[in-house]
Amino acid sequence: MKVSEAIHLPVATAVSSAVAALNAYKAKSVLLMTPFDAKSDAVIDEHLKGLGFTVHLGPAFEGRKAGSGVDLTPDELFDLVVKTYHGFAPSDAIYFQGATMDPLPIIQRLENELKVPVIASNPAMFWSVLSKLGVKDSVKGYGKLLREWPGVG
Repeated sequence: MKVSEAIHLPVATAVSSAVAALNAYKAKSVLLMTPFDAKSDAVIDEHLKGLGFTVHLGPAFEGRKAGSGVDLTPDELFDLVVKTYHGFAPSDAIYFQGATMDPLPIIQRLENELKVPVIASNPAMFWSVLSKLGVKDSVKGYGKLLREWPGVG
């Protein structure tokens, strides 16, 4: 918010955009999936809890080189998310933070299977910044957020 006010332009960060999307769907509990280690996950977990979310943490990826992928095929990632989701009380949404996990190919499939919105940081930033610029669109195949294009709160 401070950067946006200082430069008089809309700004979208991964976390603020994802939080705006989670709020658009009134999610109170989230399954957090990241390609990060436990220490990094704890920082995001704490931030989300500070915003009032109940957070269920997905598995940590220890020893992964920063910027590298998690070496999972889309089918393996899908299976991991479904298994992890069912390991907790049901969440209102799934939140992917970290583009190197590459959830884009499975967002719609996960929503179809688990019946909850799947919010990924990159599509959320796309939605957020375009919405702040007054653009409203509908992109099918990448989940509820881009298909429905709710207003940014």
